[in-house]
Amino acid sequence: MKPFLLRLPSELKVMLEQQAERHGVSINAELVARLRNSLFYEFVGDLRAKTNAHSDALFSLYDDIMDALERLEELEKRLDEKEQSK
Repeated sequence: MKPFLLRLPSELKVMLEQQAERHGVSINAELVARLRNSLFYEFVGDLRAKTNAHSDALFSLYDDIMDALERLEELEKRLDEKEQSK
């Protein structure tokens, strides 16, 4: 991944730190997961509005993708743990 400088209000940074610690991941992994989920949910919502007839299939696909993302987050967590233990 390419580094990206981001300015955050201090209270938002504290909230991210707390959630990252709660989930046992780095702040970066927490932020990436939250952005991915938010953007994907918005994307699916936009598709649903455009293709209401196919919404059940889209949301089933969304559930499958969210499950895969959770597995990916777990793998990222394991990688973070391995990197921290070095």
